[in-house]
Amino acid sequence: EAHVPRLTCANNAEATDTEPLFCDVAVDRVFTQYAAKTPPGQAWRFQYAAPVVEEVTTHIDSSGGEMLIKGHNFGVTTSAPPQVALVRTLADGETETLTCETSENRVFAGGLEQLRCIVEEGTGANWKVQVDVDGIKSSVTTVARRRLAAHDFAFAAPQVDYADVTTGTTAGGYTITLVGSSMGGKYFQGDSNTAARGKVVIRDVDSGATDDSATVLAANHTHVTFTMPSGIGRKQLSVHVDGQDSNSVDFQYLRRQ
Repeated sequence: EAHVPRLTCANNAEATDTEPLFCDVAVDRVFTQYAAKTPPGQAWRFQYAAPVVEEVTTHIDSSGGEMLIKGHNFGVTTSAPPQVALVRTLADGETETLTCETSENRVFAGGLEQLRCIVEEGTGANWKVQVDVDGIKSSVTTVARRRLAAHDFAFAAPQVDYADVTTGTTAGGYTITLVGSSMGGKYFQGDSNTAARGKVVIRDVDSGATDDSATVLAANHTHVTFTMPSGIGRKQLSVHVDGQDSNSVDFQYLRRQ
């Protein structure tokens, strides 16, 4: 007489952050014709397929915002939502991680799955979008002899819309505010936990020489205020944030009368 196998599954207690979780699948009863080869209670190692990220929202400025992630194997919608993070390796070898709080997990026809999450503020490029489903990460799991890469992501480069002051005396010393978007927020000047990632760049139109020594007084995601140094001639003002350059706006030192 043949019996339908009953499967039991338990997570591998020794799984780590860099190793996928497995299920030990035990067969309680086996088909009679296989009884000689497969005794009752025999266990096999089984692993659910790792998350696969195929597409992500590409335009999010430094203030953060909603990210739409499309792919497969994001877990079941009735369980706890997957954990999503942005991860990158810095020049000094340290790892930087930003959270992306999951707000929606949906499954569509054909197996395509969609996540929505809210990215916290951040800057720069070379980020990897990493989806973690019950300890199996899209960036570290090897499945079917191929390594699944997390999807690349970069925050939008800074944009300068205008400067509130476009002319000034050669003596300098006055404040100018550049107004725009994706200017880095808390990361522009840095804090006790983060080194400054932003600077104002003043380029001489005639010579092409640049100066990034201007003193920044305040910065957020839409405004950067700095003290204009002394100088002569025509200049172009821009910002540089975490490896990304903005467009420039014009400034003119006034000739002495």
